[in-house]
Amino acid sequence: MDDKNKLTSAEEEALREVARGGLMQKVIPAEIEDRLIKLGYIEQELGGLVATAEGQLWVMKHRP
Repeated sequence: MDDKNKLTSAEEEALREVARGGLMQKVIPAEIEDRLIKLGYIEQELGGLVATAEGQLWVMKHRP
């Protein structure tokens, strides 16, 4: 992964929150949401934000 695709700790936390599914417990800051969408890790759907397959894979590969 090159540095431009490296996630900050806040971006990682937001991605994990979205990937958990269900109702969002927190609001994701717009700049983080925009970046995760640009990277292809999350997308906006009718029901809200959801993790893409690539986002789910990232979470699985980077389990704490």
